[in-house]
Amino acid sequence: MDETGQQCAECLGPVSVAVHTQHGVSLCPQCAEQFYRPCASCGGLIPQDEAVLRDGALCCVQCAAAPVSEDDTPALSEDALAVLVAEFIQLHTEVKQLNDRLDAIKEQLKRHAASLARKVSSDSLTALKVILRAKSAVKCSVPRIASTATSFSVL
Repeated sequence: MDETGQQCAECLGPVSVAVHTQHGVSLCPQCAEQFYRPCASCGGLIPQDEAVLRDGALCCVQCAAAPVSEDDTPALSEDALAVLVAEFIQLHTEVKQLNDRLDAIKEQLKRHAASLARKVSSDSLTALKVILRAKSAVKCSVPRIASTATSFSVL
């Protein structure tokens, strides 16, 4: 080994100018060029047999698994991500509380509608009885009027 004290992970030869992979492995420039490719997303050096083709470019597994932004929006910083996740959790909690309240109100409205339906059907039944009584009274009186009308002669 030379003054760097490093050994190439591929050929096990001494490394004079170290090239580091995405995970910090030291390589000689020849092995890096022959067996490794840069990730198109993060720029890290990855073994070409582990590279994944994504939109025509070689990517590392982590970048290939990450969702693609169609407008090329840059990835969020750790702080921005933490703020966004905290807001999401807060809004999700509020949505759950609002949905629970909506369900409670819906149940109250259903109970109210059911009680109105019972009252309306009770009122309707009472009204129907009144109509039937009036109708039977009219039927009874109509034949009497008709019988007296037939006994008179029309001039």
